[in-house]
Amino acid sequence: MSGPHICDDKDLIEFCPALDLWLKPLSKMTITVTLPALKVLDNSGKTMTISTWEVMDKLKKKVKPLRFKAIKVSKSTIEFIRFEVECESKSSLTLIESRLNKIGLKLSGFAEQLTVKTGKFKIGSTRHEWETYFRDNPHMNEMKPGLRPDTIHIESLPVKWFGGEKPKPNLLIKVFGIFGNIRRFHIPCLDIKEQDDGFKRFTFNESLSFDAFIQYKDYIGFVKAMDALRGMKIVKKLSEILNQKNNYLEYDIKVDFDKTRHLSDKAIKRRQIARQFAFSSDPAVQKLAFKSMVELKRLRAETKRQLKKLQAETAKEKGKTENGSQTREKTPDNCKQTQTNLDNIPERSVSATEPKEKTPKELEKELESKKRAEQKVKDKLLQEEVKLREILLKKRQEREQNLREILIEKRRERLRVEAKGKLKSVASVTNNCIQNNKIIVFPLLSNTFSAGSVTVIVIFDSGLSHRSSAGQNSIRSLSSQM
Repeated sequence: MSGPHICDDKDLIEFCPALDLWLKPLSKMTITVTLPALKVLDNSGKTMTISTWEVMDKLKKKVKPLRFKAIKVSKSTIEFIRFEVECESKSSLTLIESRLNKIGLKLSGFAEQLTVKTGKFKIGSTRHEWETYFRDNPHMNEMKPGLRPDTIHIESLPVKWFGGEKPKPNLLIKVFGIFGNIRRFHIPCLDIKEQDDGFKRFTFNESLSFDAFIQYKDYIGFVKAMDALRGMKIVKKLSEILNQKNNYLEYDIKVDFDKTRHLSDKAIKRRQIARQFAFSSDPAVQKLAFKSMVELKRLRAETKRQLKKLQAETAKEKGKTENGSQTREKTPDNCKQTQTNLDNIPERSVSATEPKEKTPKELEKELESKKRAEQKVKDKLLQEEVKLREILLKKRQEREQNLREILIEKRRERLRVEAKGKLKSVASVTNNCIQNNKIIVFPLLSNTFSAGSVTVIVIFDSGLSHRSSAGQNSIRSLSSQM
């Protein structure tokens, strides 16, 4: 059963009192009707068929005075027919299940009775399912967000209850943040880009519901959300129908763990790049964008390598300084031993070429210089990113300018063609009039037209003066011919 439906207040669970939202468990079950194995023939010799509508009517009569809220055929084969049934509440579900389980149905034309069996309806994923999925999948990683069991995917949430025309992220966080702290979330319907001219076009994909991906910081929040929302409907109390007994509206939602890695770091970067370079469908611009992405990745990899080398060198230098600074504790025994050792060691000259140990000040200076080098590398990367963005913007502006010029040229050509057609029609009329020794009167035109060697003068109905001397000569020639 899809879409909103009015329901009663049975089995309601408090969900978000600030928005008047409740949860209601799904009361569904399956009914399997086994068909006779032998094909029975009637008098005409044709094979008899079983009507699913007739079976549904028989089941409804067996259930009275209770009734089904919804019933539909989920699977139909030669051996059995399986129905998916929804009831008003859990109590009515148990009563109907006790009445229908292991009974027989008698249909017209069949000697054998059809056996009926009831079963539980599978709702959502269990904890064992998502644990086995993330454990056995080699592409998952428990140390990275989005690649572990921390994201839920909710489908068919009503837009009107979460913001009106568009879903509001703050309401989504307020409602689903009761299970735990949210790290990331994504509402795909908000990523639809409007046109450059600022007008939003109508599309038939717009609907009354939306999907959402919610990622929790802790595994406990994910488990709480899955356990609370699995097999539930979302219900809202409506003030518009307070006069009626049933003033609650229910909406079917689907909740499952995310199997597409939608909120992983790679997927988020991919969507960011798509938003950044989605303004143009030109293959040249897309090629340039791809090259820029490759160059940025290469530069970032190089900077990471350099940073790792610098960090390793600094760690080594720190270890040397710590070893040099350690001193032995002076005791009377140690002093005697050192003195006896010094007496046995022969004297030798100290060479000037031996390396000297660095002082702490020198080490600090080296660390500062290395930090400066790291900052320079980062600045270079930022400058290159800015240059690439400027190049892409220039390409876009050039493309838009070319399109405008093409449109202007097309409009000019169209106007020229229309003007030529008008001139040809006027020229033909003037030639006919000159041959018949008549003067032309155009009450709606206000200019002179020339076609070849013939000049046409426009004479208004109000009797205005002529426009030029050439017009006077042409009128005189016409009047002399008359």
